[in-house]
Amino acid sequence: MAERFADPTISPATFTRLLGISSRQVHLLLEETGRTYSEHIREHRLQAVRRMLASPRYVNSCVIDVALAVGFSDLSYFNQRFRARFGDTPQALRPRNGREQDIGSPS
Repeated sequence: MAERFADPTISPATFTRLLGISSRQVHLLLEETGRTYSEHIREHRLQAVRRMLASPRYVNSCVIDVALAVGFSDLSYFNQRFRARFGDTPQALRPRNGREQDIGSPS
């Protein structure tokens, strides 16, 4: 899952086929975590966007381009989920003055 999360076409069926296990087995594995398949994929994508936006390497990339690169296809949904997960806008995580911002502490 961690390797294919950015593929916008990844589905539970594709995922189980890639792993060579049944959908029931995947469901049981995910049930232990308390998250659904979609929640796991979304969390991987959100964390990737967070890392990318905090990195000076992506300072010239538009937020939408970063979101699309990790598999989000709807900017409104992405912004809503990002704010719900991290409590701020994606733009707020951009580096300031050419330095990487410490993601864990408030600015």
